[in-house]
Amino acid sequence: MSVPFILFIVCLGFARAAAVAGDTARELTADHLKVHPRVLEKAWPHLDSPDPAVREAARRTIEAQPFDSWKQRALGETHTQAALEALLALARACPPAQAEDLRPHICEGISTLHLEEMSVAQRLAAVRLTRLACTRLGPPSADERAQMTDLWTHFLPPRTVPGTKPPLLEREIRELLNFLSAQK
Repeated sequence: MSVPFILFIVCLGFARAAAVAGDTARELTADHLKVHPRVLEKAWPHLDSPDPAVREAARRTIEAQPFDSWKQRALGETHTQAALEALLALARACPPAQAEDLRPHICEGISTLHLEEMSVAQRLAAVRLTRLACTRLGPPSADERAQMTDLWTHFLPPRTVPGTKPPLLEREIRELLNFLSAQK
């Protein structure tokens, strides 16, 4: 087999995978406004998809379902990527009356994620989720603030060389730590 033929086969495989992911995302988006337990069951496994568009479509579909029908499942999710998406859905869809009670559970969920095993993109999502939880669900308590500060300080790399721009993850962690210290 020639190299161009092999490249063609590889590209064809990627194109098919992208088409399937696109179909899945469109299907989930079509279910977005349907309220039914089967919609939740159909969308949930896609929170762990390698495709960000599919994960977002699944998360938005779940967010559109009655909050109490999936809240405990989201808090109990154990797959890293799915847990990130489920906790994000909780922070985004939480009714204001439940926000103060839910925030400690989301903080606990974030702290139990295996951050050291995450990719940079997943850690970045976790940092942003932490900030969203602390803004959307109300200011963190002193214990939550200390828990999140300890957690993210551990993942803060040494300062970059003066005059250079730090990587995005480092900037986001530093901004989060500044935000948390200002919440006192």
